[in-house]
Amino acid sequence: MHLHAIAYIKIYIIKYKNIAFEGAFYNGKYYSYQNILYENAKLLVNYIIGKLDKIQFSILQFEINRTDNTNVRSKVLSLTPEDHKRLYINKSTLWYMQKHIKERKRIKVYDKIMDKIK
Repeated sequence: MHLHAIAYIKIYIIKYKNIAFEGAFYNGKYYSYQNILYENAKLLVNYIIGKLDKIQFSILQFEINRTDNTNVRSKVLSLTPEDHKRLYINKSTLWYMQKHIKERKRIKVYDKIMDKIK
């Protein structure tokens, strides 16, 4: 059973690796979040297999900075195909931005496009 727990934890680490490379102070040293998560995963596995009687996770507060705010996302979604002509935004740029927003992916909004949207 503990091998499955390790596999799920590794998948979780891989899935969230974009925030995992930032770091924080942990036990007096500077570690990446990925290493801190891995240490907590090892504690969980040791608890599951019975090597530890009690488990104490180290949960750190962290903040994810977004480059695209919700106002910009809502404005991009509200743009019609006719608006791209008026704003001089490439049709495919608008289409891909709207597609990524609908798929809940991150969008990259360059300054030139940001000035036109606002």
